Amino acid sequence: MPYLRSVMSKSIAIMRHTLTESGWQKPDPDRCILPEGEVQTTNVAQKMASVGIVPDAVWASPALRAAQTAAIVVRQLCPNVEIETVRQLYYDDEYQVVDLIEICPDTVNNLLIVGHNPMVSRLVSRLSGSGDFGWFATSELVWLEFDTESWATIATSPIIGKIKISPLRD
Repeated sequence: MPYLRSVMSKSIAIMRHTLTESGWQKPDPDRCILPEGEVQTTNVAQKMASVGIVPDAVWASPALRAAQTAAIVVRQLCPNVEIETVRQLYYDDEYQVVDLIEICPDTVNNLLIVGHNPMVSRLVSRLSGSGDFGWFATSELVWLEFDTESWATIATSPIIGKIKISPLRD
C-alpha cells in the first residue's frame, strides 16, 4: 500500500551505495558497482515505488559507486530528475550535509541522498534523533518525512513518517 505523504511536509530518503568491487583494485572514488549491487538497488527502487517514495531531487556522492546507485533509482522512479553531484557526500561529516539540506530549495519536496557509511548512518541518526536505524547495509535506505514546509527547519521539525527499506529482507 502506498504511503500518503502530507502536502505540507518535506521528505528525505537517505541511501548507502550498493555492492562494489574490492578496494584494492582501483582508487576508492573509481570503484564500480557489482551486478549483484544492481539487483539490490533495483529491488530497493521497486520497494520505494510500492510505498510511494518518488524523489524530485537526487544528490549523490562524486564516487562512481554512489553515482551508479543513484542512476539505477532515477531510471526506475524518476527518469526526468537529474542527479546532482554533491562533494560533501563523499566525506564523513553529517553536519555539513545537514547544512546543505537546510538550504535546499523549498520547491523540492522529496530528496534522495546517496552516500557512504559511516556518514549516512550518522546522518539518519542526527535527523531522526535516534539510533534506531543502526548501521546501513549496502543499498539500504531510510525515508523520513518531516512536518515542515521548509528545509531550513528540518533539523528541528517533528518526524511524521519513517520507513526503512532493505534489499536483504522483505
